[in-house]
This record gives sequence, C-alpha cells and structure tokens, in this order.
Amino acid sequence: LTYDDVNLYLAFKSTVPGKPKADVRERDKQVHEDDAVEIFLQPNPEQVDNYYQFVGNSVGAILDGWRTNATWNADWRFANKVVDSGETVGGIITFARSVWTGEVAIAFKDLGVSTPKNGETWRLNFCRDWTVERRGTMGRWTSWSPTGGNFHKPENFGYLRFREKAPAIQMVALGDLTGGDIDIQGNVQSKGEDASLTGELRLI
Repeated sequence: LTYDDVNLYLAFKSTVPGKPKADVRERDKQVHEDDAVEIFLQPNPEQVDNYYQFVGNSVGAILDGWRTNATWNADWRFANKVVDSGETVGGIITFARSVWTGEVAIAFKDLGVSTPKNGETWRLNFCRDWTVERRGTMGRWTSWSPTGGNFHKPENFGYLRFREKAPAIQMVALGDLTGGDIDIQGNVQSKGEDASLTGELRLI
C-alpha cells in the first residue's frame, strides 16, 4: 500500500487451493460471488456513509460502486495473474495450489478528493471472497478489519494514515495461511532526513 500525488496503490498476494473461481466476465456484475478481492475506501471519517467499493476477480472483471450503488464507476486499474505454486510431491508438481497476485491503482480525483496531506487519516478495509470451486459454492469471507458479517459496515473499517516519510514494509512471505501455518516475513526500510534504517521482520 503506497501513494503518490495522483493515485493510491495497493497490491495483494493470495494462495488459493486449486484455481481461483472466476465465472464473471462483465463489469459491475456479481464479481464478489467468485474468488475476489474487495477494497473499501472512506476518505472522510466524519462522513460515515460516504465510502467506495472496488472488487476484482482473477480474470480482471471488476465492480465499483459508491456505497451499494454499482452504477457509480471510476477510472481505476486492476492487473493480476495466477501461477501454480510449484508444490511438488515426489518430484512431481501437484497443481494443488495457485498463487494469485494483483495490483490496483485508484485515482484520488475519482474519489472527489485531492492528494492526501501528510498525517491525514481515512477509513478503509481489505476483504477477500473465497470459493470452493469443486463444489461450486462460496467458502468463506475474510477481512483485514472485522466487520461482524456484512462488509458494508463503514463504522467497522480500519484506519489509514498517510505519511510522507513512513517506513516502507515489503512482505516477502506469509506462510500457508489457508493451512493455518502463519510465518510472516518481510523487509523494513525507513529513510529520515539524517539517517536510514534497513532490517528484516519475522512473525511466526
């Protein structure tokens, strides 16, 4: 997650059993019924009901809306790919899991705001719609900030604070989250006016 004068940028990586389900091909259809990622942005925390939703699946189908109104559209970019995880059993690739990665760019002007000031705070949430493809049914829903059910609960979104000189954190590995093996690894870099700090982090 980062930003410049024009856009907010987000990236994700998700390990998927088998292949991500992606039946929807048209814009603003039921993308969230596939394997999908959802981003919720609320630029002004004082305007609780003024929030935006961005959804995408693994074939690039998108849905965007203002609150639950999908007729609102933004000129945002969503690029993604799915590759085999490379897992092997006895030296043979199993094709049991895929790695789904994606990148998103959302223009501030489409949200009706200018470039955020240093220290400005928004509300946001990142959500994941999981399916069980072989059964053709929805598996589960997860979110970065728990909403207690429906994702459209802006009062339960998390907080995003814009910092011009915030430390940069790169996630290198998450472990096997779907299998319950959490092993988060990453790199941290912070550059101040007079000093810089580079290090590694690991949470098991």
